[in-house]
Amino acid sequence: MDFEKQEEKKNRTDAGLKGAIREEKTYRLKQRLRILLELPVTDPQQKEILKKEGLPVRYRDHLQLVAWNLYQKALGGDMAAIREMRGILEEGEPTKGKNRKQTAEQSQAPPVVIIDDVR
Repeated sequence: MDFEKQEEKKNRTDAGLKGAIREEKTYRLKQRLRILLELPVTDPQQKEILKKEGLPVRYRDHLQLVAWNLYQKALGGDMAAIREMRGILEEGEPTKGKNRKQTAEQSQAPPVVIIDDVR
């Protein structure tokens, strides 16, 4: 019986270690992505796109370029882009321990209707 307890404890320790390693890798990936997104845009065509939109020079980074492209796809009716933008906007708001569905049910804003078939 003592052997079973030791084996169970070892399995819990291994699972905890694997979880910690996974969290560390996720943290490092997020840091690297943040660094890449904060790099200034160097491609002249991409610079021109951001310049035409009137963004100040200090905001002309890859994050703004990604946001601009996502916005353009959403304007074109791409449902995945619309959902992604909605998710990004909701991320900035504190939900106070509620999940997305509960938050949406309590929202006072009118629902968004997207018509995808116009004749």
